[in-house]
Amino acid sequence: QTGDALREIASEVGVEIDESGNSVIDHFNFHQKDEGDHVMIATSPSNLVKSDQIVGEDNTPCLYRGTGLATDTANPLVINILSGSSTSYSHNPQSDIKDYPHAVGKNTILIAGLQARNNARVVVLGSTDFLSDDFIT
Repeated sequence: QTGDALREIASEVGVEIDESGNSVIDHFNFHQKDEGDHVMIATSPSNLVKSDQIVGEDNTPCLYRGTGLATDTANPLVINILSGSSTSYSHNPQSDIKDYPHAVGKNTILIAGLQARNNARVVVLGSTDFLSDDFIT
């Protein structure tokens, strides 16, 4: 659950967080420990931003379980740090899809960042699990 205050802060830095209850789903790149909804995603290192200063040099697959993000493509200060694969999308795994999902394919952003002109930095993640010891591969 993401509160209104956090949604407002993310919006101010050019990141839109998907609706509550929605998760990133990928029927082709889910982890073996997934419980059937395909919401525990094993992301490829190729989906990371190409910057050694941000993500380092030695990259391994990342596990992600959380909601999707969308970034403002007109804002040159926003960086898509980790995106979903071309088969990912963000939707509620417990309901049928009736409308076009919030984010689809490579436009499904998992981690976004912003470096302001004064060098202040903000990172937005749609997953608290991503930061847990259990998700270190």
